[in-house]
Amino acid sequence: MDFTQGEPRLVSRNVDGYGHGTAMAGLIGGSGAASRGRWVGAAPDVLFVDLKVVADDGYGTTSNLIRAVEWLIENRDYLGVRVASMSLGHPPLESYRDDPLGVAV
Repeated sequence: MDFTQGEPRLVSRNVDGYGHGTAMAGLIGGSGAASRGRWVGAAPDVLFVDLKVVADDGYGTTSNLIRAVEWLIENRDYLGVRVASMSLGHPPLESYRDDPLGVAV
């Protein structure tokens, strides 16, 4: 799902122009095929649910991330999601108890 324009869009393939998400996915689920088994991810048999919240230039909004978190929670049973991994930066402007992202997560 692509959340970079606000409302979620089902796309046949997300492209990670910024590259950070792809790097994290490789660390988690890399099969080791490109290195002939030398470097394998922590969970090579994982099945990913790809929720794109950051545009190809690395820009994203907190509101789009919150939409993605809410969508994931609503669909986790149907998709069999047991773990969510988010590698994002967000400057703290208020207590996590009041921050909209902290509340959503």
